[in-house]
Amino acid sequence: MRHRNKLMKLNKDAAHRRAMLRNLLTGLFENGAIITTRPKAKLVKKWADRLVIWGKRGDLHSRRLAARFLFGKEALQRLFDEWAPALNDRDSGFTRTVNYKVRRGDGAQLTLIHLIGAINEELEPVEESGEEELESEEE
Repeated sequence: MRHRNKLMKLNKDAAHRRAMLRNLLTGLFENGAIITTRPKAKLVKKWADRLVIWGKRGDLHSRRLAARFLFGKEALQRLFDEWAPALNDRDSGFTRTVNYKVRRGDGAQLTLIHLIGAINEELEPVEESGEEELESEEE
């Protein structure tokens, strides 16, 4: 029985899924925000919150745990020196996802995922229907 073993596989094998997750997390902590598809954003959000909690803890063991999920020293350094102290007043909910637009080639819903405080202006979600885009293209 597979009770409580839910895993978002994203149609990828384990090695590809782990490498993709590490790349997305590294980009998130280096830049503060990334644009990806909705299922990938859900997976990144789960792990990004966990990494920020390790960053808030700040000990050597937490740093080594976080280093397993990030490529390069720059992202790890920014996580522990910038993002974790900036999000120290929050207990959870360190990331926010906003529906961004629909990708033109395959119709996939793109999502902006960003760390709280990385983007200061208020974000408005984009309408799901593409009627406005079609009207502007015809003109």
